[in-house]
Amino acid sequence: MRGRRKQGRTSPEPDRRAVALKPRRLGPRDVLHVGSAGLRSRPVRVVLSALGIAIGIATMIAVVGISASSQAQLLQRLEALGTNMLVAEPGEGMFSGQEVKLPKDAVGMVGRIDGVERAGASGDLRHSVRRSQMIPEEETGGIAVKAATEGLLGVLRGTTASGTWLNAANGRYPAVVFGHVAAERLGIDRPGRQVWIDDRYFTVVGILA
Repeated sequence: MRGRRKQGRTSPEPDRRAVALKPRRLGPRDVLHVGSAGLRSRPVRVVLSALGIAIGIATMIAVVGISASSQAQLLQRLEALGTNMLVAEPGEGMFSGQEVKLPKDAVGMVGRIDGVERAGASGDLRHSVRRSQMIPEEETGGIAVKAATEGLLGVLRGTTASGTWLNAANGRYPAVVFGHVAAERLGIDRPGRQVWIDDRYFTVVGILA
């Protein structure tokens, strides 16, 4: 018997280990060349971009300068009024959203707080002031009417140019004190004149400086 031996080829097993690839880096010369390609190909876009950046920086500097100037003016006005002056106004309820009114004895309550030197109050009125009842109600001259307490003038460090401020004596009667500009608009040059407020005449007892 003759037998034939099978001859086969053996192949080596493949290497299953991952081959580590090293990234190639651009040299300094290549980086400059690639980076300047856009500048060289689109010069108009480069100019517009630079102009936009310059305008943005100038705008930011102007806004910051205006804000600093406004802040300085505000601080100057606060220093002129007095840094120890506080103003409390009625606001809205936290849960109801309705307007909250200050109590009638708010001035006395504030005056009893330790450290408070003076306290006063004022309130807006919906009435208009006119030279006489013959003038139409719409012609108010832009003058607002406010109610004030006796101590308000001292709190604001104000003075009267003529006449006197509201006190316990003249407060028993329809009395009013005008500001300097309001008196000029209504032609009131001295105390003793009368004006029409809330369907009745009020006597001018003082004009502020």
